[in-house]
Amino acid sequence: MAQPYATAPSSQSAKKSPVLGILGLGIVAICAVIFFLCSMSLYNVIFESVGSDAVGSNGGWLNFNTDSMTASQMENLTIATVGLLITTVLGIVGLVLSIIATAKNMGRPPGIVGIILGILAPGGFFLAAIIAVSSYT
Repeated sequence: MAQPYATAPSSQSAKKSPVLGILGLGIVAICAVIFFLCSMSLYNVIFESVGSDAVGSNGGWLNFNTDSMTASQMENLTIATVGLLITTVLGIVGLVLSIIATAKNMGRPPGIVGIILGILAPGGFFLAAIIAVSSYT
């Protein structure tokens, strides 16, 4: 009598931890909020240094010159710029983690939300620009 083939253990039967999806979503969400706040800070510094002509006539953005900025404004500009850089890099890391979590079914629902938020997060930069322009007009 022939021996039946032994079945390999199924990887689908093992419950996978959703930690990766939750981690990806958390990183993306935190970076999106900080990215928006840094964008607002950046625009506020630029509009403060240019003045009320920033969105009007008389040259507008052409008047922006870092030589005329105070030390406090330069410090705020530097902090905002570095914040944008760091949150961009970490946001991409969170987006990649969300994609991996979705592909490997290790926290698929939070992974999907992380992907969607990661795609929409750069829009925060433009939203911050619209808010800053509307507050200086």
